Amino acid sequence: MSEKERYPQWIDEFAKSVHNSFSNMLPGNWGPIDLLEYTKHSNNAFFDKLYQAIEIIKKKGYPQEEIAKTFSCPSALRCAFLYMTWEYGFSDHSRKKEFNEIAEFFVDVLGHMMKEDIFCLNRNIFHNDQEIKDIFGSVPWSVADTQIARELGKLYTSCAALAFALYRDFFPQISHEVYGPYDASSKFGKDTILVIKHFPKLFPKEIWPSLEYKYGDIKIFQVFKNVKFRCELIGMHTVYEGDIMNGLVVYAVMAGGKFVGIEEIKNMSREIAEITTKQIQVYDSMPMEEIKKKTLEWECYQFFDFFQLAGMDWRPTIEMMDAVKNKKIGSRTIIETFPPLGEYMESVDHEIYWLKDLYK
Repeated sequence: MSEKERYPQWIDEFAKSVHNSFSNMLPGNWGPIDLLEYTKHSNNAFFDKLYQAIEIIKKKGYPQEEIAKTFSCPSALRCAFLYMTWEYGFSDHSRKKEFNEIAEFFVDVLGHMMKEDIFCLNRNIFHNDQEIKDIFGSVPWSVADTQIARELGKLYTSCAALAFALYRDFFPQISHEVYGPYDASSKFGKDTILVIKHFPKLFPKEIWPSLEYKYGDIKIFQVFKNVKFRCELIGMHTVYEGDIMNGLVVYAVMAGGKFVGIEEIKNMSREIAEITTKQIQVYDSMPMEEIKKKTLEWECYQFFDFFQLAGMDWRPTIEMMDAVKNKKIGSRTIIETFPPLGEYMESVDHEIYWLKDLYK
């Protein structure tokens, strides 16, 4: 039996997607904490919480559809899974059986969420054909021009910046997703695609109790002509080919479940930019111990509704907090280069080796 026959195919697919993404975005410098160093100290503390929730949810017999809905978007789960593999890779591997169950469980959930390319090698296809058909028929589309495209760009930039301000560099995908490309030719003619930009959980009062504004969920629907789109690992890692300004055909924007016009779109962009500026300033006075605590909250918040489904408190456990308390952890994660794919898949220094080890 070959090595590949001993471990499931999804590991190779996951490896190729992660390698593709990191190879294209390095060198990288992220903060406000060195997440790789941070994960070295956790040593299964977070897994204990996840494993408990999984066992409860399995026992209660919740269907995959209900479990999948607990995540704000597929990229949030996809990236959370990557961080899980980092954490396990840096652990003592004494919980091999438990992590195997955790990994299989969440890969199955992700497989249920995605219609293809579950690890987003180059596409983020979350909606099925009927859902896309319903969007084409129910959305109140407006004709676009370059000025409209510019205003939508401002709104997108403002929302993306707010997501980073709320969750910083490692967790903005909780609140920043891009779906597509979907074939729009049946509705809008040859060489057209639909891209959906979604900003869920823009109002995470559970982790920022002092927040006071009205924007919790925003969607931007855009149909482009003669434009190619792809994304890598998570939806927000977008790559476009073509003229996205002149190639925008029609658009629609939904905020808080209601479609809004161009004047409100302009106002939203300005207000969200102001909110972002204030939120960024919050970090200026935060000591590292407080940032560690906030990182634990972000890590758990990825699974907020998942823990709720299990009837568990979503917040970090005492064990999680004790694992990183008073540990020396830097303020930046710096990765200059990424190894070739073969080395990445085989080296004990990377998570893929330890994923394959689960099946030995």
